[in-house]
Amino acid sequence: MEKSLYSREFLLSRPLLQAIDNQEDQIPVLLIDEIDRADEEFESFLLELLSDFQITIPEIGTIASQEPPIVVITSKMGDQSFEKERNSIDMVESLSGLT
Repeated sequence: MEKSLYSREFLLSRPLLQAIDNQEDQIPVLLIDEIDRADEEFESFLLELLSDFQITIPEIGTIASQEPPIVVITSKMGDQSFEKERNSIDMVESLSGLT
């Protein structure tokens, strides 16, 4: 019998898929670090996961999480704003020391 290369047997499970395909009685926890650096393909993949708690793989089908995952997302976008504010505060403090 011929086996399809596009089956679960040959699927390489990456961390996102491993987390939602967890068969244990544990709630999956996902840490998505620096989301602002993600490409569009990953963003659409992540949107499906976050909205439906499932991932669709065209050749295999839909893999759904037994429990909604706990998701922690980090970004460096706010770092630039924080740095600008800190520099502004430092400038005001140094100017007020001159008067």
